[in-house]
Amino acid sequence: MALTAKQERFCNEYLIDLNGKQAAIRAGFSAKTAVEQASRLLSNVKVSERIQELQQKRQKRTDITADKVIIELAKIAFFDIRKIFDDNGNLRSPHDLEDEVACAIASIKTRIEKSGPDKEDWAEIKEYRANDKLRALEMLARHFGIFAKENDDPSDNNTKTKYVGFVSMSEEKKKQILKENGRD
Repeated sequence: MALTAKQERFCNEYLIDLNGKQAAIRAGFSAKTAVEQASRLLSNVKVSERIQELQQKRQKRTDITADKVIIELAKIAFFDIRKIFDDNGNLRSPHDLEDEVACAIASIKTRIEKSGPDKEDWAEIKEYRANDKLRALEMLARHFGIFAKENDDPSDNNTKTKYVGFVSMSEEKKKQILKENGRD
């Protein structure tokens, strides 16, 4: 059985933000029943298969893989702030930053301010803001199962995951993960 036009539209809309309710509304279902419609559609085997198929096509089209995402997260997680400075302690130009460093930078602000004792001189002030290093580390740790979880009962949907400590990991495994992420 083929999907209806509305079901197909829902599948395409769902890929935008993975929000079932909004996808149902955008696909033409009533806003009042959108949550129920989304739940029903997402539990439909044919709809789920079509969403997976569309996701795989998009992944091939964009060439975005799990490995690429993990590598980018690792660059942010292991970013060394010292690399944005030159040997004299001045901020490097964005064009002079290594790729691993540049991808960890979220934004750069430049402004001109009066400076000096008489406020007669002008100085260019650059501010670099890095992406959230702790968040990237947390995401990687969760992905690799580095943290032990409390209340890890998959049947309990109301349980909030609470990270309580590191799972023991051999030095060999640590070295392997670091090597895989270019951090020998």
